[in-house]
Amino acid sequence: MNIRPATTDDLPRLRHLWQERRTILNQSDPRFQPIDQDQWQKTLQERIENPDAAVFVTLPNETIAGFISGILHHDIGVIDEIAIDAHTYHGGMARTLWAALRDWFETRDVKKHMISVPRYHAVEQAFWLALGAKTITNWEEDNLWELPPELIWMTL
Repeated sequence: MNIRPATTDDLPRLRHLWQERRTILNQSDPRFQPIDQDQWQKTLQERIENPDAAVFVTLPNETIAGFISGILHHDIGVIDEIAIDAHTYHGGMARTLWAALRDWFETRDVKKHMISVPRYHAVEQAFWLALGAKTITNWEEDNLWELPPELIWMTL
């Protein structure tokens, strides 16, 4: 499976995958409402160009089939987006994307990882739990940033 850093030329395909993911999330939790796609694309472009952030894509068949996005926040690696093409089975793709981002974080000496995960998306939660993630339950004690109610924090 070919993994590489995303480029700005990838943005139209990444936008399509992101929109597909938002639609699926909205089906299980109506709090995932449509948001400004142009603003999302601008934010992802800034992420691609930011040396303290990384976006990786996977191309199993010459077409981007998934991506993951993360950013450094002090000594924490924050994983804020992962999307996989829902129309085809891609065994191991999410793990491969996570491995690429984890390796990128490790080159920056980041040991703690935070993931924002949809509250009512059992598949995504199960994926992170299988990798050893723990759900964070105490906001004040863990001194975390706030999330909208449709998301939860997990830590690796």
